[in-house]
Amino acid sequence: MKLLIISDTHFPKPYSMLYRQVIQRERPDHVVFLGDNIQADPSQNILELHKRFIREFSGLHKRSKTAYIIGDNDFKKNTGICEYVSNQNFMNTDPFVFKIGNMEFFHGNVEKYLSNGNGTFNRFIEDAGFRILRMTGPIGKHALPALISNMTRLVHNTDSQTYLFLGHIHLLKRSSHNIFCGTLSSKRLLYGPNDSIGYVTVRHSNFIVSSPSAITIHHLSMPRLHP
Repeated sequence: MKLLIISDTHFPKPYSMLYRQVIQRERPDHVVFLGDNIQADPSQNILELHKRFIREFSGLHKRSKTAYIIGDNDFKKNTGICEYVSNQNFMNTDPFVFKIGNMEFFHGNVEKYLSNGNGTFNRFIEDAGFRILRMTGPIGKHALPALISNMTRLVHNTDSQTYLFLGHIHLLKRSSHNIFCGTLSSKRLLYGPNDSIGYVTVRHSNFIVSSPSAITIHHLSMPRLHP
């Protein structure tokens, strides 16, 4: 069976509509949207944008075979979003996590654990962190995925042999049992387009991944837009 993971879609921003082509190309048995699924402008109602995105992809793939995880960008402490997502017959009953077989899926915004869940302070920590990491160059790029994966495993008590799938930092990379699932966004955070834009597929048997070779990283080649 094939599982498709699309992270940081940022619908309806440029390139986000590629999610349609990806689903049609891969013809997966199951899909996971790994958070930051939508990108609301200040004038848009964030819950209504979730509803629009969910309606659109439901025409391509069944909700009962989809996990829909909420990220920091498309939550913003709106409890109505949690309630709505939880009632949409998705595979995950918890809108912030999906655990099945020997795989666990989280968006990966660890800032909330550093700031006791305060939304404004989360954004401050994230923005400051990326500025510092940009100044450190290759060292910061190497350190960030290790920091996020290690902290996520610690907070959620995920053992080292479980395959951990994360988004949030717009990185497309696999390192042992930690898989960062990329983005469809043109906005550059820390990594260049060759290291960020794309998606992940997983071959599994009853949601058990037999080896790292069953996980495939798919890079998408496209022009770079200025954020």
